[in-house]
Amino acid sequence: MTTSDADAVANLERVVLEALEIMDEKISKTLAGIERKIDDAVARSVEGRGAAATKRFPKKRNANANANAKVETSVGAKRAASTARTTMTSSSESSSESKPNEDETKDDSAKTRRANANGTTTTTSAKTVKTVKTMKPAVGAKRKRQKTGRTPRGATQGDLTEDEKLLIATGRGRRGEVVSTPLGYAYFTKDDDETILSVGRKIGAEPLTLYSMNRWQLELKKFKIDDVLHPGTRLWIVPNEDWEEEYIREDRAKVLSGLHARIKEVFPDFIKNTRPFVEMRPEDFSRARSSKTFYDDMKATVDAAEANARRVRDDEKLEDITTIRERFDEKWASIGFLKPDDVVSR
Repeated sequence: MTTSDADAVANLERVVLEALEIMDEKISKTLAGIERKIDDAVARSVEGRGAAATKRFPKKRNANANANAKVETSVGAKRAASTARTTMTSSSESSSESKPNEDETKDDSAKTRRANANGTTTTTSAKTVKTVKTMKPAVGAKRKRQKTGRTPRGATQGDLTEDEKLLIATGRGRRGEVVSTPLGYAYFTKDDDETILSVGRKIGAEPLTLYSMNRWQLELKKFKIDDVLHPGTRLWIVPNEDWEEEYIREDRAKVLSGLHARIKEVFPDFIKNTRPFVEMRPEDFSRARSSKTFYDDMKATVDAAEANARRVRDDEKLEDITTIRERFDEKWASIGFLKPDDVVSR
């Protein structure tokens, strides 16, 4: 066999292997999507948001076994191709030795993705349209959920009718509005341009709170509240579990600490040195029950600065204060908060 023939054979086999790898990845992605839909409709909806992780996610179904057989067949084909290459030409011996290891690695990766897919949520999709690589608060969230192991509000499988299970899973077609379910208030997105930010403003729920409660289940990117959600995505609105409350406090404290640092950096001294802002401490933000405390203190600070400027007839400061009010309100909304009067109690 000439060198050109050996090269042609090697190129052909490389194309075959690449095609098989692409097929393997497509099979894995398809299975992950199917399994997530089944798990969300059956496991998550039936057992509730607070069920322990070991109860929430059922064992792999027979479909997985068939899929594994397909993947193993694909891997076998790849190995056969590698073996053929060793017999056809000695120049490709090194490639034939390395390819099976690469194929086995990809096979293990595919199986890992399928296994992970069995532990994720879906009909109310975990991914946003813009998201390419998701953040991973999932490990901490799963640990907390396993620790509590509670079913919200005593709702168990025996307590729910089929209609209630369907309502929890899909909203029964009631998209674009707040829906009361046995496990709490939920919102199912309707349009293809809705974001956590727009939904929060629409229903009177702070977007940052919606993000914190749903970020583990939906695998949201860190503090990304303006990514577009798939139509039909379920957002829980009111926390029912300890881990949800903890996430809300942690995220709120982080965002408020960042805002506090930014104000100290860019606002003038006559604002930063005025009470009550001058007495604010970032370590206190984690103890706040809502964002209202920060907003009210900031408003009181600007009001006091404005009163001082009016008393000494400092028109320049008064103009600055008007700009400060506008920019603070814009920043407040963009990072996921609502003005206290805009929050709807549920």
